[in-house]
Amino acid sequence: MVFLGLRGAYVEANADDDNYPGLYVAGMYDQTTTQINGQAIVNEDLVNLPNAQYLSFAIDHGQRFTIKKSDITDIYRSLDLKTGQLHTTMLASLATGHQLMIETVKVADMQHYHQFAIRYRLTPLNFAGTLSVFAGIDGRVTNQNVARYAPFDSQHLQVTGCKVTPI
Repeated sequence: MVFLGLRGAYVEANADDDNYPGLYVAGMYDQTTTQINGQAIVNEDLVNLPNAQYLSFAIDHGQRFTIKKSDITDIYRSLDLKTGQLHTTMLASLATGHQLMIETVKVADMQHYHQFAIRYRLTPLNFAGTLSVFAGIDGRVTNQNVARYAPFDSQHLQVTGCKVTPI
């Protein structure tokens, strides 16, 4: 049986100083060996798997939206521990003048704990136009969000290929 865990990071975010999206599977650990001061140090980590929760958008074929503090007018987040739902409602005012309400619901189903789902809703507030939605899986993830582990090898995955299968 597979138990999944999703970090509560914004779906539009890639790993950076402010955001650390993650997908974890209970019991999936990896050991790496790093040479530090002439000694082989073995470190074991819960592996951060490829980020399968990435979603974003572009307006009128413009730049893809990324999380920036300056674009967020208001935000509300709530976690319902009974249903396993993380709700995020964000009001964004972009440098282009576009204003949107961005609603995200992440669901970790308590009955089917090896599955998750994301609902993503975009509501233009002051414009009409074309919205393009992007989804992705980021295989460049590492385990680097704990400062004391920075010297250790944090690359636990090796992507050996990618394939797109038409629906």
